[in-house]
Amino acid sequence: GQASGYDIEQSIRFNDGDSAYLARDGFGQSPTSSTVCTISVWVKRGNNLGSNSTIFYGGDPNGSTAESLRFGTGNQLQFSQASSDYDLKTTQVFRDPAAWYHIVAVLNTGAAESSRAALYVNGSQVTDFATENYPSSSYSTNFTANSSSVEHVIGSNAAAGNASQFFDGYIAEFNFIDGQALTPSSFGETNSTTGQWVPKAYSGSYGNNGFYLKGQDSSALGD
Repeated sequence: GQASGYDIEQSIRFNDGDSAYLARDGFGQSPTSSTVCTISVWVKRGNNLGSNSTIFYGGDPNGSTAESLRFGTGNQLQFSQASSDYDLKTTQVFRDPAAWYHIVAVLNTGAAESSRAALYVNGSQVTDFATENYPSSSYSTNFTANSSSVEHVIGSNAAAGNASQFFDGYIAEFNFIDGQALTPSSFGETNSTTGQWVPKAYSGSYGNNGFYLKGQDSSALGD
């Protein structure tokens, strides 16, 4: 019933008690776009709920000029900038440690205000927010910035001596796309038999500063 017949073979287990994270420092190229990017990831939360739990971080190492996708202390999904240049926090809570969630977060800051940032969960766009503040027109995101002092981090809010808010759970099929505002259909599809949202292999480009993490296969490791 699944059009692509695609299976995710591996995931990475993050134990927040181990302070584990993956970091990619210094993107080294001018971004394909400073205003447009897409994050796609499958996550399964651990049992440590009710604390800040960062899925993905982009910005300087000390966390002052940065953006992140995380679960907050209220178990809501939050896509935001550290200085509140934008902040989307869902009304929906995510506290089922048995469930996999497919999350897509998009920035397209040259668009109309309500389309400059978007969140999708399991193929559907989130429209009910507890906090709903959008970035300014043509806001330049730290997620794609060309700077040796900027880093991507999976599983923590910043890295090295500033790492905190560690993710607890499983992360799989991570894609970061520089320069395209994509929808969940690039990464998933509805199983025609079960009606469930299931993964689909991404076949597009990643842009200059994009990367992927799929089990042991990772473009973040320099290949």
